[in-house]
Amino acid sequence: MSLRGWMNEHPAATVVGAAAFLALVIGAVLLRGGSGPGALATEAYFLDLNTGKLFDAKVSEIPPIAAPSGKPTAEGEPAGVRARVFSCGSCRDASKRYTGFLETNTQDAKAAITGMSARGRRGPATPGAAAPSGRAPGRGSPAAPAPPQAPAEPAPSGAEGLPGATSSDGAGNTRSPMMAMREAVDRGRLVAKAPAAEGGPVTPDWVPASSPEGAQIVNDARLRCGQGTAAQECHPR
Repeated sequence: MSLRGWMNEHPAATVVGAAAFLALVIGAVLLRGGSGPGALATEAYFLDLNTGKLFDAKVSEIPPIAAPSGKPTAEGEPAGVRARVFSCGSCRDASKRYTGFLETNTQDAKAAITGMSARGRRGPATPGAAAPSGRAPGRGSPAAPAPPQAPAEPAPSGAEGLPGATSSDGAGNTRSPMMAMREAVDRGRLVAKAPAAEGGPVTPDWVPASSPEGAQIVNDARLRCGQGTAAQECHPR
């Protein structure tokens, strides 16, 4: 008898077995201390560029953010940048953790990420929504025509990340708002090597994450454990 046939004939045993497996998975995640692959992180490591010290913040925070030092950088930007922390062993063992690289965004990229998140929360338009007359379109009552709209104008420089904005690629082709946002994120996501030691002001040499230099920084950080073994990323909790 095939496995599928046995499961169909023994539904109760199948449910009990699935529940037991799920309990084992949850238990394994809890034993990891909420850090590492598979765990749902709620906080992330950040680095204060003014002090060179790590601090915790919500994982949903988009760098750069305000840092505990309370001061901006010399360039006038918030001093808190994301610190990607890894471990070659257990994330609970502080001696095995290391800061692999730093991550931040340009202001345009940060605005684009915020815009994409806002669009995701609103969701797509609901089919069959109420017509401008206040009545839903139906078989017996045709929907009222929508009011005429002026043609969209290209967004000004730096506005690609704003919800609803449109932009041009320079050749007269108008891009969708989501495409413009994604392009702004790709251009503006920056990475840098982590400082050799914690403590003291840090001036990162930022490069685009999508560049060959950026890819090398990320790969070097993840493969520091040697023998082709990828390190696991750690979170405070």
